[in-house]
Amino acid sequence: LGTSAVLDPGVFYEEAAKAVKTMGKRAVFLVGRANYESYRTALGGDDIHVVAYAPHSLLMPRAAVNVHQGGIGTTAQALRAGRPMVVVPFSHDQPDNAQRCVKLGVGTSVERSRMR
Repeated sequence: LGTSAVLDPGVFYEEAAKAVKTMGKRAVFLVGRANYESYRTALGGDDIHVVAYAPHSLLMPRAAVNVHQGGIGTTAQALRAGRPMVVVPFSHDQPDNAQRCVKLGVGTSVERSRMR
């Protein structure tokens, strides 16, 4: 999640962790500095690597899929990476950016309230 979404993630990380485990995949969760310790302890493990920060430009090209909030900077990095994406918009320009990604056929969008 981006700068503002990490401050109020709701159930995003918990639900994403369930999905990762259900699919038997690995993931990197960028949780921000304020939430790092609690999420590292609660969600970290062999399949989920929890970090406070990492450059999107280094992570996104190596991902099978990028799940993000749809901020313009994050969306630009996801587009640049050329990988499929799932956009979970939180606020501001994010719903519009999410719909543009869907319209372009480069990803799908899930409403925050339906993140399950």
